[in-house]
Amino acid sequence: MVHDEPVKEGSEQDGSSNPEAKFSFFVGPGNNSELVRKTLERRPWWELGKEDDPDLNLKWLQVRQRSVAEWVRRMGNKQYLNHLDGLTCIGRKNELYFNLKAYCEKEKINVHEIAPPTFVISVGEACPEYVEFCRVCKQLENKARGQGASEKSAKVVKSNEKAGKGEGATSSDNHSDNLSAASTDEPSSDSASRTASSSKNASKASLKSPGKSSHSKMSRGDAISNINTAGERNIWIVKPTNNNRGNGIRVFRGFNDVDAHLKKKQAGSQVIVQKYIERPLLYKGRKFDIRCLVLVDNNMSIYVYRRFYLRTSSAMYNPENVQDLFVHLTNYAVQKKKKKGKPERELDEDEMDEEDEAMEEGNNLSMDELTAFLAEEGYRMDANGILARIQEIVVLVFQAVWKKLNPLREKNTFEIFGWDFLLDEEMNVWLIEVNTNPYIGCSSQLLRTIFTGMLEGAVRKCIDPFFPPPRGRSLDEVEEVDGSDMWDKVYPAEPNKDKK
Repeated sequence: MVHDEPVKEGSEQDGSSNPEAKFSFFVGPGNNSELVRKTLERRPWWELGKEDDPDLNLKWLQVRQRSVAEWVRRMGNKQYLNHLDGLTCIGRKNELYFNLKAYCEKEKINVHEIAPPTFVISVGEACPEYVEFCRVCKQLENKARGQGASEKSAKVVKSNEKAGKGEGATSSDNHSDNLSAASTDEPSSDSASRTASSSKNASKASLKSPGKSSHSKMSRGDAISNINTAGERNIWIVKPTNNNRGNGIRVFRGFNDVDAHLKKKQAGSQVIVQKYIERPLLYKGRKFDIRCLVLVDNNMSIYVYRRFYLRTSSAMYNPENVQDLFVHLTNYAVQKKKKKGKPERELDEDEMDEEDEAMEEGNNLSMDELTAFLAEEGYRMDANGILARIQEIVVLVFQAVWKKLNPLREKNTFEIFGWDFLLDEEMNVWLIEVNTNPYIGCSSQLLRTIFTGMLEGAVRKCIDPFFPPPRGRSLDEVEEVDGSDMWDKVYPAEPNKDKK
């Protein structure tokens, strides 16, 4: 028997006086289901059951199937499922953006300091988002032409000064001033001062926190101008609203290429068009992103796993080359396809290629490796400072979807999410997307360590308190796993124990 509230091990109320009594579970195939199974089988009172057994105590599936969810809902506290209801509000890129944007406007928070400026475009329809995207692209292209002309004029001035042509220098200066005055998209003085300051002087205190902002309703065009690391090449990344593993993502430069791509899409479909951060922080010349694991338990308490990891690209970063996705996408599902001389070859999900070029094992780096790299490069920021900012963003996003996620507040469901963040060269942390059913394949020893500890900790938080060991057995029998104690509760906030 399972309970709505945690119970003590071997207590009279658990009804498990039989030491041979066992709970049963089923783990659906895929995404390293073997690791999930081994985590549960560390507990001698759990055993593998059959998928169609109506008396299963736990179903661990890759997706929340409607029929299964309805059955679990009828079963109440007798059966648990590893997926919350209402996941689209955060797992689909279009809904995530709209929910976050609406919440930030309500709370007077600048959404463009959390996620890159984004457009959700409905293909082949009268779409205000498309009209606004056209306007912003034209604005950026005009700005780029103006800056190009200004740079050309500046070169003429410098050349004339060297040649002693005073009149030419004066004329060129006037022309440059006119171009500058004509620009409607000139960065603000705040933006200019940020550009002048070295990003390597960043500290934990300098990370932008999602507080109240006077720019909460800033247009996306102005936001792009204020984001130094958005760059000047007018590069955009286009994504499907609901795919994962890098499927369907393309990178384009300029409006015409994006528009041509959109015209090939099925009418009525929605796509995400997001400003590409052209100046990301690079690791040894290559792009990377951060994958952070987040847990929501059956009481809607939110935990962030203390060990995030980096996913690195196999190709040197080159913003001029928008066709090569190995440069721009750091998903393991994408990077594992980059094989020496055989780019078309695909590996099995957790297979590692011993013949590939020497990069990081599995294209992964740890927090410690990131901290060491930042120190070596002269940055004052470390991985723990980045994690603190990530935790702030996680709480804010959940507040934005609080009423939509698990709206019935079911007490027999929980969820593990994979959150992706980008770090730019000014040490800003950008939310990219939120993934349900995140990858837990052991493509490197680092990931094996992280995922083994993460899963053990998740089971201790979400399963053990409600499926206690039978009388005569104890959780002390369960093998200790490194990292199982690294789920940090971030919401609701833990009370300050120092306060009296």
